[in-house]
Amino acid sequence: MRSFVSCIVCLIALLQSVVASEKKYTFGFFGNLGVVTSSSEKLGYRGEIDAFDAVFDGEFDFSKQSKFGAQLEYQLSDDLDFFVQGLYRGDNNDTFDEILNIAFLRYKINNQFSIRIGRTPFDLFLLTEYRDVDFAYSWAKLPQEVYGMLPPRHIDGADFIYRDMLPIGDFRAKLTFGKVEYPLNDSSVIEMRRFINASAELSDFNWSVGIRYSNTSLEGLEEPLEALRQGIDSLNGIWTMANTFSDSLSTNKIGAEYLSVGGRYDWGAITVYGELARIFGEDSPIFRGINNGYISLLYQQSAFQHFLGFAFANSPTFNASIQENLTAPVEAWPPEVVALLPLVEASLNNGLNSFAPNQQTYSIGTRYNFNENIAFKIQLDASRVEPEGDTLWVRSEPQGISEPEWVQTLFLNMSFAY
Repeated sequence: MRSFVSCIVCLIALLQSVVASEKKYTFGFFGNLGVVTSSSEKLGYRGEIDAFDAVFDGEFDFSKQSKFGAQLEYQLSDDLDFFVQGLYRGDNNDTFDEILNIAFLRYKINNQFSIRIGRTPFDLFLLTEYRDVDFAYSWAKLPQEVYGMLPPRHIDGADFIYRDMLPIGDFRAKLTFGKVEYPLNDSSVIEMRRFINASAELSDFNWSVGIRYSNTSLEGLEEPLEALRQGIDSLNGIWTMANTFSDSLSTNKIGAEYLSVGGRYDWGAITVYGELARIFGEDSPIFRGINNGYISLLYQQSAFQHFLGFAFANSPTFNASIQENLTAPVEAWPPEVVALLPLVEASLNNGLNSFAPNQQTYSIGTRYNFNENIAFKIQLDASRVEPEGDTLWVRSEPQGISEPEWVQTLFLNMSFAY
């Protein structure tokens, strides 16, 4: 926490001094101070799949939700500007590459077209472009079932943006090319190579709707795939499916596609947000299709916004069923082999379900706008997590849960933006 506060003070002092010396600069900063507590001794809350630690029953964590960002824009000419944003998150490593969240040159070709080159915001789902500006949305956190699945904040490449005012609303289309990297664990990094994203949005004063499609190649999976292959190869001659599954894990490249349709509608004091998404791609035992989404109802009451929400993530669950597909009757095998089969089967199920979330979350909470720059939020989540569907959680025991587990998670936040 001391390094977090020091980072805030240094960034504010440095950037404010730059802004004061040159009117071509515009400067802003934002952040969130939050605490999380959870109810489960079996499953720990981690928020996103790249987090290495978790919050279990009775624990209070101040790093999961805490972050600080500062951004600077410099107008080089009427048609060219530079934008940079630094983001410090308490829940990740604070290397320079991770803190440098956005940095791009933007050239305005004409009133409709512009191009950005550099490190641009990741735009996979409806709210990913400003997912860390907590002040911009009412909830204490974005729905874990959608936004916890993909931790990248930016893409290194270029995008082309088209804007036009149509009779029914403001139209925006974007085409993005580049690459993305994010850690899978302490020693593995997932690379999204040949990343292509196309999006289209239409909006008016009280509504907006958008569709996004992305296609990429996932690389850097050698370590987890090799560990699974070794376990499967040990069953050659014992399990009838051993060769088939071992061959299917022979590549470290997996094609992936992402599709999202979502929007919002304001009706007086009531606002509805909703999004449906699907993650799918090549037929792979470790990367199967995921259907996820959420809907949230918000009610504005003076300085308060009360909200209810429901979110889900569903994916096919893998079951090795080794003991049901032996090359010979179980009675024919030595007792030590028979005793080992359930352990190998559990290990394979855990590995092959590592990216297969199955859960539903019900949310209730309130946001209080203290003033135009500061908001306080409280949110309670009740999540039902299915066996072998705990991708977004950290297990306290290697074997995981054998029946559905209800987990209550409480969030208390102070969000700000200037």
